[in-house]
Amino acid sequence: MTDRSLEAEFAPDIDAQWAGDFILEARLLDVPGDRIGDSLNDVNTHCRDAREAADIAFGDPTEYARVIAAQSTPSTTRWLPLLGPTTLQIIGVVLGLHGVGGWVTGNAHPLTWSTGAMLIALIGGVSLLSVALSRSLRAIVRRPFIGALLVGVAGALLFAGPYLLLLIETPPLPLPTGLVIALGITILVIGIGLAVATARTGNVDDPISAPGIAPRSRREKYLVAGAPLAWLVVGATLIILFAPR
Repeated sequence: MTDRSLEAEFAPDIDAQWAGDFILEARLLDVPGDRIGDSLNDVNTHCRDAREAADIAFGDPTEYARVIAAQSTPSTTRWLPLLGPTTLQIIGVVLGLHGVGGWVTGNAHPLTWSTGAMLIALIGGVSLLSVALSRSLRAIVRRPFIGALLVGVAGALLFAGPYLLLLIETPPLPLPTGLVIALGITILVIGIGLAVATARTGNVDDPISAPGIAPRSRREKYLVAGAPLAWLVVGATLIILFAPR
């Protein structure tokens, strides 16, 4: 099936703006994906058969989403399982490239304490971000300007803290180059495995679905999950070719 918008996929016979507003509000109210798909399918069928517009037959899309939410069991998005695999992949790439750099330059201990602190700070920042998104995503989306400002500040703090730690000169960690490379590859493979498992099961991201509508291809998710491996290979190749000996 070709890639189409959710509105066209689940409700091709009604106004796309109405369907989009309904999907957004239902998502913010933690309506399960299959319930959203079923509801859109029902709205589309009624409007097509009765030749009525969705706003005439079902009213305001946000109000209708709230009605559906009141009749559904919430399906809260778990942000840490979504962000965690990517974080592990980043850590794996960082460790792997440091290890390769140490191997090429002859540095027996390529990691410093500041690098280790940076990676720990990254893990802590992602964990805090997961909690913040779980508690405030609705407010951020409903107030776009304030939401964009808060997300920008949070993103800056998330990456500025670990970056500043890298600027601090500290002694090397007592980890040999071979172990650093092995740790990097292991953590990267674990992150890719978790990302692929998430894409395969769909239990974490709760995709919108409905009977009779084929699920979307997970090929893009698999490609995204495996992209960090390409980063490691390309980065390691550049280090081997151009790093000073």
